[in-house]
Amino acid sequence: MSISGEHYPITVNGFNCVNGGDAGLAAKRIDPSHPASGTDDIRAAQDMTRSLVEREKFAEDDAVARPTIVDTPAYSRSGGVVEPSEPGSVLNVAA
Repeated sequence: MSISGEHYPITVNGFNCVNGGDAGLAAKRIDPSHPASGTDDIRAAQDMTRSLVEREKFAEDDAVARPTIVDTPAYSRSGGVVEPSEPGSVLNVAA
C-alpha cells in the first residue's frame, strides 16, 4: 500500500480540483473546468465551452470594465500644447 501526499478533491485559488492537472491550472488562476477562458477568465466571452448566458454576461462585464482611451494633449515646459510628431520622424533634442 502506498501513501500519497495529495488528497483530491482539493480547492486551489477558489477552484475545485480533482487531479494534479487541475491544481496546476488553478495555481495559474485558470478555471480547470473552462481552461479556454484563460487566466482570470480574460477570454471567457469567446469560450465556447461556456453557456450562451455566461458568455453574454462576460461580454457585458468586459464592456463596462474596459477604460475608454482619451486623447489628451501633451504640454511643453512653457505650458504650450505640443503637436504630436509623425511616427518615424526625426526629433532634434539639442537645445
